[in-house]
Amino acid sequence: MKILKHSEDWILLAKGNANYVYQYNGSDSSLSDKVLRLRMKNQTITTEQVYKFMTETMCHMLPEVVSVELVQVEFMKEGALNEGFGLLMPNILKNMENVKKGNYFAAYSTELDDINKLWMPKLHSS
Repeated sequence: MKILKHSEDWILLAKGNANYVYQYNGSDSSLSDKVLRLRMKNQTITTEQVYKFMTETMCHMLPEVVSVELVQVEFMKEGALNEGFGLLMPNILKNMENVKKGNYFAAYSTELDDINKLWMPKLHSS
């Protein structure tokens, strides 16, 4: 299991109802296209339970689900649950621009292809 040690390498990207999502901003090239999902305080479901559900259930039902890796986190971020684990995932929004915000969704597009839009559930940015 990968161990993440440096909090200064992670900057807040988005905040949802149960998770904070941090974008990697450090020098390790193996993490350059990754985001780290940390559970907020007062959540009843742990990161390990989310990981188990995603890998044992969701990936079989929906093979196109984004890959996820359970990692050990040796630092604390403001507001994140201090359980020692996080989910490392590809940053599918890297190099995309937010082109539309609705009440329940946000649309993203690359500069190269405005027709091909990626619709995502709305995350509340801080």
